[in-house]
Amino acid sequence: MFGFLTPRVLFIGALVAAGLFVFGYAMWTAKQSGELGATLETIRQNQEAGNAGETARLDRAACVARGLRWDFERGLCVSVD
Repeated sequence: MFGFLTPRVLFIGALVAAGLFVFGYAMWTAKQSGELGATLETIRQNQEAGNAGETARLDRAACVARGLRWDFERGLCVSVD
């Protein structure tokens, strides 16, 4: 009934199955890596934006602490008079 299942055919079938498994795993790993890379890039951009806002806040606080006024239109520290 299963006369076609010779050792040679079984070996070739096992090699094909192993190749498909390795290829599938490589594709899955590449997909996960791409998603992780995109997530890390988003986190990095959010941190940079947060740091930029914090830096601007500290600049405004330092300006006011020196007795000057912060001009929001020009984004500069100007004298009060």
